[in-house]
Amino acid sequence: MALPNHPRILFIDVTSPEVPQGGSVLCWSECTDSFVNPGEVTVMYRLVNEVLPSEASIGVISLYSAQCRALTQCITNPRVQIATVDAFQGSEKDLILLSTVRSRSIGFSADPKRLNVAITRAR
Repeated sequence: MALPNHPRILFIDVTSPEVPQGGSVLCWSECTDSFVNPGEVTVMYRLVNEVLPSEASIGVISLYSAQCRALTQCITNPRVQIATVDAFQGSEKDLILLSTVRSRSIGFSADPKRLNVAITRAR
């Protein structure tokens, strides 16, 4: 499902930094060995609730489990599936939002197989 007046792939630059291991943000304090990006959580929330078509099935994929937990706390819409790349393998949705959390090519984002799964889940 393409969005009117938008390209099929859209990149949104979110300049907020990631917070390692839950950092100082209270709702993410239980997370360890992972990263969250509160700015991306806000952008994803707004996209799901204010921009995207209400009839679309939406998948939100993140490279980090802590980000998935933060997104799940904020986005409670039943038409939205939030999961890590590995957990989303084999699923499809009308629209996919990819939350990379970090902008450096390290770890998960450097793996071409995981990147392929992440960007090929949209119908």
